[in-house]
Amino acid sequence: MNRQRSDVQNVVASYWVNKYEKLKSKGEVEESERTNIGKENFLNQHDDPIMIDSQSDEDGEVVRSLAKKRKIRIDHTNETNIKSECSDNVVIINDDDDDDTEYSETESLEETHDENVSQVKNERKPHSLGIESRKTETRIPEESPIIIFNTPAIHPPNSTSISSIFDSKSLYKTYVFSFELDVDLVVNSFKSSDVETHIIAQNVYNEIHDSQHIVYHDVKSLITEWSCHHSKMVINFHTTGHLQVFISTSNFTLAEYGALGGCFWKSDLLPLLQPNSKNKIQEPFKKDLCDYLLQYKRQEMKNLVKEIQKYSFSSVKASFVSSTPGVSHGEFGYLKFHEHLKNQQLFPTLKEDQHLKILSQVSTIAGPFRYGIKGSSNIFTHILCPLILGQDFPLAPGRDELDNLLTKIEPIILFPTRSELFMAQRGLMGAGCLIYDNVNKRGKSQYDELLKDFFYKRSMAESNKFFVNNHSKIYCTSKDDFATLEWIFIGSMNLSKSAWGYPVAKSKSGNSDSRSLRCNNWEVGVLLDPKTFDEHAKFVPVFDTNKLETVGRRLDGADEKLVPIRLPFKLPPQKYDESDKPWCKFDL
Repeated sequence: MNRQRSDVQNVVASYWVNKYEKLKSKGEVEESERTNIGKENFLNQHDDPIMIDSQSDEDGEVVRSLAKKRKIRIDHTNETNIKSECSDNVVIINDDDDDDTEYSETESLEETHDENVSQVKNERKPHSLGIESRKTETRIPEESPIIIFNTPAIHPPNSTSISSIFDSKSLYKTYVFSFELDVDLVVNSFKSSDVETHIIAQNVYNEIHDSQHIVYHDVKSLITEWSCHHSKMVINFHTTGHLQVFISTSNFTLAEYGALGGCFWKSDLLPLLQPNSKNKIQEPFKKDLCDYLLQYKRQEMKNLVKEIQKYSFSSVKASFVSSTPGVSHGEFGYLKFHEHLKNQQLFPTLKEDQHLKILSQVSTIAGPFRYGIKGSSNIFTHILCPLILGQDFPLAPGRDELDNLLTKIEPIILFPTRSELFMAQRGLMGAGCLIYDNVNKRGKSQYDELLKDFFYKRSMAESNKFFVNNHSKIYCTSKDDFATLEWIFIGSMNLSKSAWGYPVAKSKSGNSDSRSLRCNNWEVGVLLDPKTFDEHAKFVPVFDTNKLETVGRRLDGADEKLVPIRLPFKLPPQKYDESDKPWCKFDL
C-alpha cells in the first residue's frame, strides 16, 4: 500500500510542493525551514492550491498543524475527504488504505494531466488530479442537504445568498442553465474576472458582449410556442480538480432574487476519477445528467459531457430527474421519476387505517391534460399521486377512480391564497410567477370540479417577517402528518403536462401507452431518499434552521436516525377555509 500511495502522490504533486523541494535542495530556505513547520510557513505564503496527503508521515504533521490554526478543516463527510476552508491554498487528499489499484511506474505526470484536463481551455487549469474514493462512509449530515435562499430585503435565519453558488476563489468555469438569467447577478458574484461562463437560458438580461469569457448558448431554437427552457442548474469546475452540481428552484435574476423565496440542492465537491478508472459513466446520477445534456444535440454539450465523465459521482446522495421536449419511453419526465421510486423501494407500505400525505408546493398549476365524459384529469391527482403510491396510472378522467385512491392518500396542493399574497413581503411584486389556470377549455372551474378538496395554505405559525411568496417546486410524502418525510423532490417542475409529460395516445380511440410520454419543457430536479444516508435514517422537516437540536437524534426512542430537511414553509399546512380562493394573476 505504501508503494501505491507513493505513486499516487507523484501524480497529484503540485507546483508549490515541487517548488519547495527544489528551493530546499538548493539551500535557498533557512535551516529552520527544513522541517514540516517550515514547509507549512512556505506554503502559507502562496495563494495557489496545493495537494498533500494527510495520511503520509511527511505531510501528516503539516495537516494537523494547519487544522489547529483553522487554515483548513479535515472533513470526513465527503467520500474523498476533501475540504478547503478559509484559504484556498490547501486541499487535503486521504488515500484509501484498501485500494488495490495498480499504477504503472512509467506513467508520467504530464501524460496523466493531459488525459484528464485536456478539455480545459482557460489558463486557470486544475493544479492536480483528484483521487476517486473506493469506500463510502455512511453518516448523518449535520445540516440540511436543501439550502434556502435569502433576498436583499429578507434574510430568513440560516439562509444563504444566491451568489454563494458562484463565489468560490477556485471557480474557473461554470455552466448556468435557467429560464431567465441576469448576467450581472452571476458575473458580479465571481471572485475572479476570468471565469469562463456558459449561459444556457431562454431569456437573458444585462448581456455583456465585450467579454471573451462569456459564451451564450442559443436555446430558443430548441423550444416551441408551447414549451420553455425551464431548467435551473449550475455545473461548476474548480482549479482544485473538482466539479460541483447545483439544482435550484429559482431563476438567476435580480428581480426574482429580490422578491421571491427559493431553495437549492448541491452536490459535494466531486473529484476527478483516478487514472485508468473504468467508472466514467456508470454512476446513475452522472448517467442521467449526461443523458439530459446530450438531448441538446449541440457539440458544446457533448464536450461538457466528456468533461463530466472524468469525475467521480460516487458520493452523490440524490437521483437526477429531467424532462426534455419530445416523446420518450422512460428516460424522462414522470416515468423517470417512477423508475427511481421503484428502484429505491420508495413505494409506501400503509397500515389499514393509515393515509399517505402527498404534498406538492409549486408556483404554477396548469389546466387538465385530458378530458372525459365524467370530468377532467389533472397531472397531480391523476398521474403523480397513483404513481407515488405504486399503483397503475394515469387514472381515468373525473373523480371515480380518484375517489377510490383517496381511501389511501391525502393529496395536498400548497398554493397561496389571495389574502396570503398581499400579506407576504413584497406583495404583488412576487406574484408574477404564480400562475393558476383555473378555467379549463370547457369553461368549467378546475378548482370547483376537481381540486377544491386538495388546496392548502401555509401555516399561520410562520412569522410575517419572513413570509415571502415562494417560487420553489417541492414534492414530498409523509405517513405521520409531516413529523417525518418518506422522501423529497425539488427542482423546476411545476404541476403541468409540459413539465412532467403526458401519456402519448397510441390509437385514434384515445387509449394511451403507459410507457410513452411527451414532454414540452426542459426541466431538472433531484429526488432525495433518507436511506442513502443511513438505512435507519428519516427526513425531518425544519423551517427556520438548517439543523436539528441534536444531530442524528432518534424519534420517540425508535431506531430511526434523523436528517434535517430545510423547507421554505412550515409543516403541516392548513386547509383552505370556505372563504379562501387560490391566487390567480388573471384575476387582476
